[in-house]
Amino acid sequence: MKKKSNLPRYVIFNHGAYFFRRPDSKKWIHLGRSESEMYLALAKLTSGSNNDTMEMHFARYLKEYTPKKAPSTQKEEVRIMGNLIKSFGKMRPAEIKPHHVFTYHEARSRTTPNGADREKALLSSVMCKLMNHGIVDKNPCLGIKKNGSKVRMRYVTDEEFEAVYKHASPIMQVAMSIAYLTGLRMGDIISLTKDDIKEDGLYCDTSKTTRAMIYNWSDALLDTINKAREHTGDSTYIIANKHGQRYTASGFKSSWQRLMRKTAEAEGIERFQFRDLRTKAAEDTTENAQKLLGHSSDAITNRNYKVRPWRVNPTK
Repeated sequence: MKKKSNLPRYVIFNHGAYFFRRPDSKKWIHLGRSESEMYLALAKLTSGSNNDTMEMHFARYLKEYTPKKAPSTQKEEVRIMGNLIKSFGKMRPAEIKPHHVFTYHEARSRTTPNGADREKALLSSVMCKLMNHGIVDKNPCLGIKKNGSKVRMRYVTDEEFEAVYKHASPIMQVAMSIAYLTGLRMGDIISLTKDDIKEDGLYCDTSKTTRAMIYNWSDALLDTINKAREHTGDSTYIIANKHGQRYTASGFKSSWQRLMRKTAEAEGIERFQFRDLRTKAAEDTTENAQKLLGHSSDAITNRNYKVRPWRVNPTK
């Protein structure tokens, strides 16, 4: 019989299908040909038994649903799932009650409020899938109030932008300009390739929203792309490191942090994050900021990216 790694206990893969055998039986039970069919059949088969644990359902979620999300989200969910497994892994789905979730969320909130919210949200997503498959009747996470993340209120002034730009390397200048002109996230910027440069604009399938964006050519955007071509040579990427390769997220962040330290010491400005350029783009655009950032509604844009004070007239 063929073996596959990371399969649930007592499950084997043979002749293109999954089979389960109870420890006290010699009979193999067919579970299906896909992993999705296997996990669903196994959950129903072992429901109420000691084998039907959340650890199995967490594993199924990571294999079936997490890979469909953005790379950064995948990495985050794998990390978060490790914490959930420690607390809920040995429990059966029906055993998890709202007070268990509340106690866990309250304890985690003492040290990492935002992290506690993300962990509860992922647990809730897993429980929703179990509801859809008829494994549980209710989602125990519903009604547990989240802490709520505080919106970052940093607006980068033109003077601050120019101060950092002056000390930046040519390729970092290109990255800053693209961030400001398009409002793209760092991950999308470092993923841009020269194949994304089209006759009618700069193309990008954004990773977080999976929304396709086309940025019409302006003089500023054309100048920025031409500058990138001058400094990246034959590299496939618009933003390339000294070896002509794509920046890793950690490598780009390290370069940015070095630039900020250098500029803060030389110019005496308050340091800011690269993501703050996305906020600046939303605030400075004369077009629809929601559309520029690829959001599905104005509410998302206004809540997270409109950070400058409102200027209003007094009543008299």
